[in-house]
Amino acid sequence: MDTSNATSVVNVSASSSTSTIYDLGNMSKDEVVKLFEELGVFQAAILMFSYMYQAQSNLSIAKFADMNEASKASTTAQKMANLVDAKIADVQSSTDKNAKAKLPQDVIDYINDPRNDISVTGIRDLSGDLSAGDLQTVKAAISAKANNLTTVVNNSQLEIQQMSNTLNLLTSARSDVQSLQYRTISAISLGK
Repeated sequence: MDTSNATSVVNVSASSSTSTIYDLGNMSKDEVVKLFEELGVFQAAILMFSYMYQAQSNLSIAKFADMNEASKASTTAQKMANLVDAKIADVQSSTDKNAKAKLPQDVIDYINDPRNDISVTGIRDLSGDLSAGDLQTVKAAISAKANNLTTVVNNSQLEIQQMSNTLNLLTSARSDVQSLQYRTISAISLGK
């Protein structure tokens, strides 16, 4: 997951008429501490929740993008495995006991693409005639890739759900702090 472009700029409104932008990600520890001391406990807490929400949101977006790519790759791998499966069916349904078949060029290109990281052991020439057993070996290698990608997608879905829960928690915590701030200010202004 690439989060190097994640923004760390947080916008905090002290009131409806003022708005200040703080870039906490580029501030030193001392600068953050000084800022929080200047803002006060409530605004500092709201600022921190806003910052954490933005960071968590950026992570969620990046994770979703990764999951989407893995899902597309899994679909492609499954399509290639199905093409090999069709060739296996052709060979097995043949009356010739020594029947062989050639892999579709799309499958050969898919296997040979280094981005797909598929290795088929025991077969030297993928473009030659292959027996049913050889075709099964090719299908198994592609299916393993598809299964691994499906696992990545499933794990990503769980992580995104956890991130959504964290975002909900941060939203709730920020709301609680704002309510506490309002009650505190009301109590002070009413003298209670």
